[in-house]
Amino acid sequence: MISMSIIKTARDHITSSERTKWNEAESKINDHVNSKSNPHNVTTKQINLINDSAFQDASYDGNNYPDGISTFPLLANEAIGYPGFYGGILNVKSTQYRFAQFFLPAGNIKDPRISIRYWYHSQGWTDFMTLVTSTDLEAAEKQIDTLKQQNASLSLQVARLQADIEAIKGGASS
Repeated sequence: MISMSIIKTARDHITSSERTKWNEAESKINDHVNSKSNPHNVTTKQINLINDSAFQDASYDGNNYPDGISTFPLLANEAIGYPGFYGGILNVKSTQYRFAQFFLPAGNIKDPRISIRYWYHSQGWTDFMTLVTSTDLEAAEKQIDTLKQQNASLSLQVARLQADIEAIKGGASS
């Protein structure tokens, strides 16, 4: 960046028209530096989309991920170690100690569940955990109901067998 003292010194040794050009240039530089309106038209996709194929391997070191929110697509023929081979990865990393990675399946109607894992700087990646959905809960409730019915049936059978055993014992003692 141009030092302001250099600009001031240069102003002292120039003509009036040159001074006007310097002032205009300085103003444009200051406007550009202070602009918060994205003067280079950088998109969030350019900042956050990871295009490095090394990330296709789930064992890739979490310290190598950029801070912030980033994403990359899993390529079916290259993805290794993720819950699926086709989908997207969403990374949320605020520091080396706060990093969660989500696997988002793409178009998989049979198993649309999201998975998550964490990066621990000292230990590495956890296993992926699949988030429970309402569909998972409905299936679990049906399975519980089935088991309760089976248990009730077994309890009835046990009670009958116990009664038969008692009847046999009673008949044997007479």
